[in-house]
Amino acid sequence: MRCLVSSIILLAASISTASADMISGPATVLDGDTIEVDGQMIRLEGIDAPELGQTCIRFDKEVDCGIIARAALLDLVTAVEVDCEPRGSQHDDIMTAFCTADGFDVGGNMVYTGWALPVPGWTAYDAIKDGAAEDGRGLWATEFVEPWVWRQNTP
Repeated sequence: MRCLVSSIILLAASISTASADMISGPATVLDGDTIEVDGQMIRLEGIDAPELGQTCIRFDKEVDCGIIARAALLDLVTAVEVDCEPRGSQHDDIMTAFCTADGFDVGGNMVYTGWALPVPGWTAYDAIKDGAAEDGRGLWATEFVEPWVWRQNTP
């Protein structure tokens, strides 16, 4: 019995710790891969979306793919509870996290819509990216420069 009580206490402590690490609430969308939840700026883990001001070419016209990517993310998280599990921070000290909205993977959905790409070396979304490219969704319907390349070439 004592062992059972100890196990229950340990389980409750681990659940409490996991819940304490989770960041939840409504999200404010900052750009195509960055949100703010409960006062914390969060970059979505594993994805990179066009920056605000980054353009693409569609039907021989320049379009602001950064604004469209932000709108796509806004569409995914508006009016729902967003739950984010912190995973670390990037070079700019912004927290990275795996986030869900109504139980759906937000980063994976951004890649599915074609308005974000998996970061180099991140393979979890490769099949989703391949489907978006094959179907011509989002960026894949444009001529675009990968966001990480665009940032390197923009002063």
